[in-house]
Amino acid sequence: MRSGLKSVGLVTACLILLNSLLATLSYISGSFQGVVFVVIMSAVLFYVAVARIYKGQIHTDIIVLFPSIYLIYTFSFPLLRHVFRVIDTDILGVSYAATLSGTLLAGLVINGYMVLVLMFYRGHKLNFCKLGTFKIEYSNAIFDAFALLFAAQYLANFFSTGGFALLGAGMSRLEAVRAFNAGADWLINYYFVCYSGYTIISIMNRKGLIANFKLANFCRGMSIVVYWVTYLLIGNRRALLYLVLMLVFYVSTKTTIKPQLKHKAVVIAIMLMLLLMGYYRTAFFAGEAVNFEALVEASLGDFFFPIQTLYHYIDHSPSFMLGATYLNVIPRLVPRFLWINKPPSLAQQFAIDLGSEMGYAFTPATEGFINFSYFMILFLPIILFAFFVFITKISKHDTLLYLIVYVQLVNFNRGEFASSVLEILIMYFFVTSMHMVNSLGRMPQRRR
Repeated sequence: MRSGLKSVGLVTACLILLNSLLATLSYISGSFQGVVFVVIMSAVLFYVAVARIYKGQIHTDIIVLFPSIYLIYTFSFPLLRHVFRVIDTDILGVSYAATLSGTLLAGLVINGYMVLVLMFYRGHKLNFCKLGTFKIEYSNAIFDAFALLFAAQYLANFFSTGGFALLGAGMSRLEAVRAFNAGADWLINYYFVCYSGYTIISIMNRKGLIANFKLANFCRGMSIVVYWVTYLLIGNRRALLYLVLMLVFYVSTKTTIKPQLKHKAVVIAIMLMLLLMGYYRTAFFAGEAVNFEALVEASLGDFFFPIQTLYHYIDHSPSFMLGATYLNVIPRLVPRFLWINKPPSLAQQFAIDLGSEMGYAFTPATEGFINFSYFMILFLPIILFAFFVFITKISKHDTLLYLIVYVQLVNFNRGEFASSVLEILIMYFFVTSMHMVNSLGRMPQRRR
């Protein structure tokens, strides 16, 4: 990195540290607005700096992209409730003091992370040309069969449980999930994210889609459409976002395709549709009249509910685990049928402690507090930075892993560390298996 760019990073890092001090002073004075806007200003300074340092790499670099998603999950609730006062929902009954403390802690953590990036990260030099080798061969038939089976099963399950008759039946979101048995299908959802992404990228790699039209591709497309339309009708939305991110990453890294206004417009339209799915499942399933506040809660609930787990723990002072939860990756890899008494995950234990049947999403900040209490502002930035640097380093040998972590950045900010690593490994296994089988299918043709 040139000396001029180094100085940009150094100066910005110093300004972010100064903002951390200002955020702390705002906390002492009891100013919610001060804490929130100072941390947001740090993020603005960070992205202005990295835009100059890393040029066009921002939207495909997991290390640089992470703070933006983290801030959405940690600051949506305090912004909407305590700054703009758009919502008045508090599902866990957390105190104002805990919310203010948690907002400061989460802000100091991400400020520390951004300082580490500016001081020690020099950008990656990964080559994502492997995505350009995605091609579907006849050897893909086994994956096509699974996709057809899962799509048919999902559609049959939708109609066998009432189908459209359940819309407007006054069900809650949890009741709708149970009625369609959608909560047990997370593994199938990940399979379909990988299958859909691999199939669509493979078709996009073939120049001239109409000219290369094949009946097999039409059948694959029908399986994909049936599955995702049914998935949306049930009231789900998150897994479809992972597919969108996979395609966004492909378009952004493919040298022959420059993201144009039409690409950005399509992505924005899909994002808005996914947000409005929250309104759909509230208005149609529960049959409720939705005012503006309820619309915001229904659309953005995935973003501002998880951080309330941090405020709850601040209120109730748990026994701190000193980093032990980050080692839960190993138990999570063991299926429960092989380990009958396997300990519950953090989210499961949280629901048990509350006596709730509904699961709760965690955040990196929540897990950091469980482990290190207020010292999380020292340890958590280092853990997060080290994890993403490690992923970037090992992705030099296989960039498909980098793609999967990019897709999982959203889930990483709404789950515990062990669960996120497990889901990354599962998706990596699916995509790698598809690519290996199709590559083997092309080998005989190369020998001719």
